[in-house]
Amino acid sequence: MNIIPLLAMDFLISFIGNALPFFGEAYTVYASLTLLSIRPPMQYTVLVIIITALGASISKNVSYALATH
Repeated sequence: MNIIPLLAMDFLISFIGNALPFFGEAYTVYASLTLLSIRPPMQYTVLVIIITALGASISKNVSYALATH
């Protein structure tokens, strides 16, 4: 199973979803649906959680940094 495209898409959706106001939780639904559709092993599930969390936190940090200037 090639998980790299899934991780890249999850990262982008979590990054963009958190950059838009009022759409922050949409990435969790997307990640949950993709995980349910492919039924990956536990290691991949943890990896998807970490990647989506990184995308969300980086997006918030970028938006807060841009707002202060």
